[in-house]
Amino acid sequence: MTLVPATFFAVGINELVRFVISKFFLRQFNGEITLISDGGDAIWSHVKKGNCRNILVYAVTPKDQLNVNILKKMFDQRVLAYKDSDGKRPYEKIKNIVVNMYGYPCWKKCPNFNLKNHFKVMKDRVYTEDEVKRWLSTFSEDMDDKKPQWELIVFPVYKGRIGII
Repeated sequence: MTLVPATFFAVGINELVRFVISKFFLRQFNGEITLISDGGDAIWSHVKKGNCRNILVYAVTPKDQLNVNILKKMFDQRVLAYKDSDGKRPYEKIKNIVVNMYGYPCWKKCPNFNLKNHFKVMKDRVYTEDEVKRWLSTFSEDMDDKKPQWELIVFPVYKGRIGII
């Protein structure tokens, strides 16, 4: 029972410190760097030598169903331009770079965000499973903080099937 007041006190102090830090960042960086408020996003800011923060997700499309231009257009419409019922853009954060500032996880606005820097289409030829695995092994190194840390890679033809994303 005595832990409850101490917990509320610690949470209150933490929120106060975060408020002061966020105001400091606003003044110091003119809104270009802001605190990450969602713990699910903040976890990606933790960098440890020898560890990799990359996640690989792939999907294989049915034969004759992958059109790269349509895929790019869908991504632009359904992710980058998407607005929720409140008119907010929940995926706007993918235009930001995850950084640590003074020990706090932050979003840093990417001054020249361009989808082309994140959307890679491999040559239009058949890739074997071993080739895809070899290529994906290059992601064992952590992405730097020169651009938002994500990429969408498309293998147009995979093992006789159409498309792997």
